[in-house]
Amino acid sequence: MAPLLLGYLTVPNLFGVLAQADTETVLWTYFWGILWGFGGLTFGLAMRYLGLSLGMAVTLGLCAVFGTLVPLFGKALFRP
Repeated sequence: MAPLLLGYLTVPNLFGVLAQADTETVLWTYFWGILWGFGGLTFGLAMRYLGLSLGMAVTLGLCAVFGTLVPLFGKALFRP
């Protein structure tokens, strides 16, 4: 609710702007937002079950790997 409220307060005619966005863009935005939330959830679980030292090492290592490889695969898959 916070992003919607803050957007409404700061962007003139927010709902008009959102209505002009194409459906594919809105769906991709929701998709990546869901993945962001899932990543936050799994990070919290890693801290709980692995502890701070091992949890940070594992999650930051995974972030480095995925942050390097996902853009490469994404560019190859979504190249026009």
